[in-house]
Amino acid sequence: DEEKKEQDIFDFYKEKMLYVENSINSMFEDVKFKLFAEQINGGEVAICDTLVSTNGSWVPYKSANNAGKINAGLEIIKKLQDFYQTTAPVFIDNAESVNVVKGTHGQAILLLVSNDTSLIFKNL
Repeated sequence: DEEKKEQDIFDFYKEKMLYVENSINSMFEDVKFKLFAEQINGGEVAICDTLVSTNGSWVPYKSANNAGKINAGLEIIKKLQDFYQTTAPVFIDNAESVNVVKGTHGQAILLLVSNDTSLIFKNL
């Protein structure tokens, strides 16, 4: 009987973890979070790995290209702006490596490499 109770608790905990992970991931399009990893003994350990959508497949954040990392960060910033109902300017460094920059609710300041001899300001 005790083993059955223990298994029921384990099953409940696992379903709860899946529910939390799915509810968080449903808020994002090109970013997912892996919050739990299965151990060899069948148990779960809490982690927080960020996955980025790259050409239809999910890759770990650290393995994503620079554009994927920048756009993933912008998507997370946008969702935090929605949640906290606030805006702030966002500086995007290495923006020359991104073809399409995801928008945020506030001002986006793109820092680009150029051959210009003076600082250039452009309103896009």
